[in-house]
This record gives sequence, structure tokens and C-alpha cells, in this order.
Amino acid sequence: MKNISMNAKYLKIFSLIFVLPFIIFDFLYSWFIDISYNKYHEFFVSFTKNLGPISNSSLFSDSSVGWCAKLSSMPWAHRLLGMLVDIVSLGLFLWGFFVFLSLLSSYQKGVVFSQESFFLLKKLSKISFVWVLYSPIKDTLLSVICTLHNPPGQRIITVSFSSRDIYHIFFVGVIFVITSLIYEGYIIKKEQDLII
Repeated sequence: MKNISMNAKYLKIFSLIFVLPFIIFDFLYSWFIDISYNKYHEFFVSFTKNLGPISNSSLFSDSSVGWCAKLSSMPWAHRLLGMLVDIVSLGLFLWGFFVFLSLLSSYQKGVVFSQESFFLLKKLSKISFVWVLYSPIKDTLLSVICTLHNPPGQRIITVSFSSRDIYHIFFVGVIFVITSLIYEGYIIKKEQDLII
């Protein structure tokens, strides 16, 4: 149990120091820095491509604004509308992130097989499921918004279901399996407590 508590502590610290700032930086980078003129763009793209399967996530790539050759050519109203569409995905991710941190806090206290852990994992599963469903919708909306200022004939609407979405579905499936295992462990522990 001490090992679980220690691992939860280190994962929580790592998440707060590295993951959270990177996610926020990526969102700000995508919408406030003109990608075509930024000297750090090549470094950032090569860095995120080296993350493996996670780099396919919209939060770790500039695919959110991939249809925008130059952000500076977009009117501010369109850029703000695109940011609003993209911020829903960021909000879902952050909500799930903080639920995950609550789960880690529970594990740090040594409470692994409990009703609290089950409900936190169930909540994380639901948030992840909504995030998975929203991702292709977000990409479709962003393709329209980012090309809305183009003349007729040069506007784009894309509807896609990619390998990134399959990764997300797999991730949600893993969370569902873990949630059911935690619940079964909780029931066994509760039965054992009643016997003793």
C-alpha cells in the first residue's frame, strides 16, 4: 500500500509540474502565436511528434488550427470563435485532469478500493467519453471556422474519424475496465470486512 501511495504522490507532482503547464502552453501557442512566422514552430512540432501515440491528441498538436495557414490572416471574431470551440476540449481535459488528481489524492491516503475511488473513476470515464465524442465534432467545426474568411470556393469542411479517435476510444475502454475492477475489489473488501 505504501508503494501505491508513493507512486500516486510522484505522479501527482509530475502532472502538476509538467503536464498541466504543457497543456495550457499548447492551447495558448495554437491560438495566439502565428504558426507560419514563429521560429519555435519547427522545434515544437518535432518535440510533439516524438511523444508517440499521445502526439496525435489534439491537445498535443497544432491540428486544432491545421486549416489555418496563417492565424494573422484570420479576423479576430473567427479566431475567438475557434478558440471557444477548442476551449471546450481543453475544459473537458482539465476537468478530467483534476478528477484524476483527486483520485491520486485518495490513493495517497491509502484509500484504493473504496466507494470514493469508484465514483472518481466513474466520473473520469464519463468525462473521457464526452471528450472522445467531442473531438471529431471539434475538428469539423474548426475546419469551417478557420476557413470562413476565405473567398467562396476556398472554404473547407472536413468530417473525419482518425486513428487519434481510435486511441481515445481505447483509452476510455481501459478506464471503464479499471473502474469495473476497482468496483469488484471494493465489493470483495466490503464482504471481507463483514465476515471479520
